[in-house]
Amino acid sequence: MTRTAEKNNSIRTCLACGAERRREDLVRFVVAAGGITPDWRGVLPGRAVYACPTPACLDRFCRLRRFPDRFFSGAPVFAVPRENMMAWVQERAEESLLHFLRLARKSGALMPGQNAARAVTAPAAVLISRDTAERTASLVMRGLPDGTVIIRWGTKQRLGAALGLRPLGVAAIAASPLASRIVHYASIANLFGQES
Repeated sequence: MTRTAEKNNSIRTCLACGAERRREDLVRFVVAAGGITPDWRGVLPGRAVYACPTPACLDRFCRLRRFPDRFFSGAPVFAVPRENMMAWVQERAEESLLHFLRLARKSGALMPGQNAARAVTAPAAVLISRDTAERTASLVMRGLPDGTVIIRWGTKQRLGAALGLRPLGVAAIAASPLASRIVHYASIANLFGQES
């Protein structure tokens, strides 16, 4: 298989809006136990359909009256009730975010602390808890190189606990595949957190 074929094979279309995105950037749905089941980790067998991980697309997806016949025929039945879908996605996004933060810490790609942003050469992202003082956040952001992604998420207590540390307001993430997943899941968690 050529590199182009592999690349095209990883592109999927959101059933709600029609946007084409990488498979790992969409929420996958399969039919399991007679219902349309969200497959967050992409491990369930069977034919799948996809939706963008945004409140608008998931709402539109859950309101679809008909799905492709090869996927599901008849009136849609969802394993996660439609009214709980947004909370379900936010929970999964936060679980994934915490998982990748722990992996980054274990691998040395995440440096905790206010001075970490300067200690990491060209950090890909800097995570700042929502309850960090604005003055501190401004000091941290002031010296960052262009292109560094700033993520505001969680509380000091939650961030520190996730990394097995005392309360922590700032963490820098070095450029790595882990950084892109952290940014991805943090943006989803924040997007759905604003909706609730």
